[in-house]
Amino acid sequence: MTGSASAPARDTALVVACLFDGSGMATWCIEAAEALAEQGERVCLVHSDALQVPKLSSGIELVPVDSKCVIPRVKCRIKGLEFERMSAKPGPFLREACGRLDRFGIVPRAFLFNAPFFIDPAIPVPQCVVAWAYPASFVGYMRKLPTFHDKLLSVNGIRTILDNIGTYRRDWFGYRQAAAVMAVSGRLDAELRAGGVRSGIVHPGTRLETPVSRSRRDPLQLVTMAVDLDTPRKRVPWMLEALRDFPVNAELTLIGECSARTYELAAATGMPVHATGRLPRAEALDVLRSCDVFLFGSMIDDWGYVLLEAMSSGLDVVAADLSPFDEMVGPAGSLYSPFSSTSFRDTAIAVCKRDATPDGVRQEWLTRFSRPTFGRQLQAVADAARARCSPARR
Repeated sequence: MTGSASAPARDTALVVACLFDGSGMATWCIEAAEALAEQGERVCLVHSDALQVPKLSSGIELVPVDSKCVIPRVKCRIKGLEFERMSAKPGPFLREACGRLDRFGIVPRAFLFNAPFFIDPAIPVPQCVVAWAYPASFVGYMRKLPTFHDKLLSVNGIRTILDNIGTYRRDWFGYRQAAAVMAVSGRLDAELRAGGVRSGIVHPGTRLETPVSRSRRDPLQLVTMAVDLDTPRKRVPWMLEALRDFPVNAELTLIGECSARTYELAAATGMPVHATGRLPRAEALDVLRSCDVFLFGSMIDDWGYVLLEAMSSGLDVVAADLSPFDEMVGPAGSLYSPFSSTSFRDTAIAVCKRDATPDGVRQEWLTRFSRPTFGRQLQAVADAARARCSPARR
């Protein structure tokens, strides 16, 4: 642990779980642990023992658990039991995590989960969970299927359908069993409340930069970023086709892996193109800070940490008029109709031609997504969940 917990101290801690991949859900765990530690809390971060944990602040205790207990059931291959993909039953993770914490002498005051499938009502500890997916209806989950698999009438396509049904069932099981649900957006919060879920809005937070005041560059620097720029849900080729013969004196930077086809589409915009390939997070953010406007094409990302990082770094953003992006961009961005390439192009041109958002206005808006705000909200959620639970469950 950071250290590793060793001597049994029998002390209470807020437990953030579980770090098991490199997605935005993992970023949430890291930021939540950092935010709570900055508020003076004793924090434990539970993670898969198969994952290399990035460097964290001193004082955050790392608790590894067997990766076989962590991987969600939806990821498992079970011969002859394909319908098990739809199961909503809790897996072994929380029992394993509690056993590890007990061996380290740690008594969890509350669990703060980044995914509903970790919820286990048999464990008598307050359990709070983030709600990401919007819309939260069954139809909403099913409409996202084509973004996960383009051949649904195939063996793997049918498995994808069963997986999505399972994800929906596990999410709602977790929402109904949790002591508190932290919705990432107002629309999602309203939908969960209408479904009888004990929900509240907790915007994921991050460490925000203080950008150096500067004027926009000439030529203007446009940028988009993803781990894989060819991932269909990121819609990078769609954006590039809309920007063909772009009528602004600008250059375009692509951060992330991309195919030759995507690069050709970028070149067809008429702008000089700089393709960095995939970069470590710190290097990617350094490149981001050298740009002026961030282009975001995704329609189904449940959150967009990169939008906050871009705005915090002094960029204005162009994003789809969808939840949660409509709650994120504020004065430092502009929204376009998500199904209209013309709307995207016109919005990008307008953002390029206007003055940059003043730093003071930008920073005032971003305080709602800062680590201090995030940490205080997480503390309030955990305290309320503990007060709500009966003494027998504490």
